[in-house]
Amino acid sequence: MQKRDFPVKQTFGLTDPEVSERLTVPGFDQPGPFTPAIDPDYQFRRDLLSDLLAWVMVGREGLHLTGPTGAGKSSLVVQVAARLNYQVQRVTGHSRMELPELVGHYTAVGGDLLWQDGPLTVAMRYGHWFLLDEMDLLDPGVLAGLNGIVEGAPLVLTENG
Repeated sequence: MQKRDFPVKQTFGLTDPEVSERLTVPGFDQPGPFTPAIDPDYQFRRDLLSDLLAWVMVGREGLHLTGPTGAGKSSLVVQVAARLNYQVQRVTGHSRMELPELVGHYTAVGGDLLWQDGPLTVAMRYGHWFLLDEMDLLDPGVLAGLNGIVEGAPLVLTENG
């Protein structure tokens, strides 16, 4: 897949005259197998969209969106990814989630132990976005294990040698 620039105003259906016709944001020329579907009825809020697009344009670290349940944080990320053809690895956090569910683990296959990448590893390996819903439900130890990655450090797979 090749990178390309998308015109912000047309891509996100913005009618605000304050948004320049020349403003573009990077994406890919075609969707991949993990690119979300476009919801043609989705309405973007300019204030929220501008923050996310700023991250798309210059972000090198993780992005943490906060707000009440049902505020549209995840749907915003998904719909921006859909329109820019970014692939997304999406996981919903829960209180019993452990780091191997995100990073990966060994799986028995026909008498052998084979490494299976988790969604975070897939995202980092292939340049996908990683969307962790309901991260407030995770055990603090799991969140601590993600700190370096959120700050831009590489993922080290100690279990995989």
